[in-house]
Amino acid sequence: MRKITSLTLICSLALSLVACGKNSTDNMNSSTNETTAGVQETETTLAFVETDNDEDKEANNEDVETTSEEESATPSEAAFSYASLKDTLFSFSSGAGGWCTELFISEDGSFKGNYHDFDFLDPDDEDSKGLMYSCEFEGKFSELEKVDDLTYKTTIKSIKYKNKPDSKEKIDGVSYVYTTAYGLDEAKDLYFYLPGSKVEALPEDFVTWVNMAIFDYDTETQKDTLDFVGLYNEKPKYGFSSSSYSNDYTANVNNTKELSDTLRKEIQEEELNQTELNEKAKALYDLWDNQLNDLWGVLLQTLPESEMKELKSDEINWINKKEKKLKKIRKKYKGGSMAPMQEYLKAADLTEDRVYVLLKYLE
Repeated sequence: MRKITSLTLICSLALSLVACGKNSTDNMNSSTNETTAGVQETETTLAFVETDNDEDKEANNEDVETTSEEESATPSEAAFSYASLKDTLFSFSSGAGGWCTELFISEDGSFKGNYHDFDFLDPDDEDSKGLMYSCEFEGKFSELEKVDDLTYKTTIKSIKYKNKPDSKEKIDGVSYVYTTAYGLDEAKDLYFYLPGSKVEALPEDFVTWVNMAIFDYDTETQKDTLDFVGLYNEKPKYGFSSSSYSNDYTANVNNTKELSDTLRKEIQEEELNQTELNEKAKALYDLWDNQLNDLWGVLLQTLPESEMKELKSDEINWINKKEKKLKKIRKKYKGGSMAPMQEYLKAADLTEDRVYVLLKYLE
């Protein structure tokens, strides 16, 4: 289930669970898949279920030729590579915290990431504390092929899953359904759009998926060009936005705080109608929700398994408490015109507090 929900922070929890899309993998080799308990013991001995893209064999041969051409290119023409994506986090999401896929790419073209979605009810288990759709994956892209100065193409050579897609288990009272990598599934050709790309020239579906990332909140208009690296999965028409994430996590959070304070000041002092106030409040919430998801993505890659297990449990408890507080807001305003603003403001406050809790794990 992929739904847009105002409970943004649900997205943060599943990150540690590392989840992926909803479609099963036909090339699954179930004999190589370990039980979840075994998989969680150590990251270095994980047995992944692997699928290979046979179509990439031809792509790889083409890529070899492309690489030789790039070697003779000028420095500016050959500037983009997988190494250029160091400290870059790619995100594919509803834009409202309901679900999210996050992707990290290494300089050799290998990648790893997770998908997650959360529902408070498991229709098959009324005693469950919730239903988590989850997937952790890793794989390898083929060599980059230059399309033009601001566009590069690649394919997925292989992808592996930590847990067998379509399997299900219950952990600490929460039901987990393991899936494939939503956003990367059905992949054939994938395109990287570099900063400076004209938005009007990009595929409409890509622009729709990344609409929040290309919205200028200062002018309240869509930006003319990309200021981040976009990733477009052409066949299913999925679009990833990205953000540059340095190792100075405190500085990243401080930057978010500055933007947050500006938005709060506009909400309090500018003469805005209720619709505009609701939109500003949502932007504030999205700001902290994105920061929360970024921290989860980093923690997922760096925190020891034992600590992450405890943090997952704590995150579930926090989500449930947050939801109860937001329900009180909805009940108080009973669907009135101020209800969205008040709910977003409360969610933003709760999320901001949670960000600083997670930041301590990285200090």
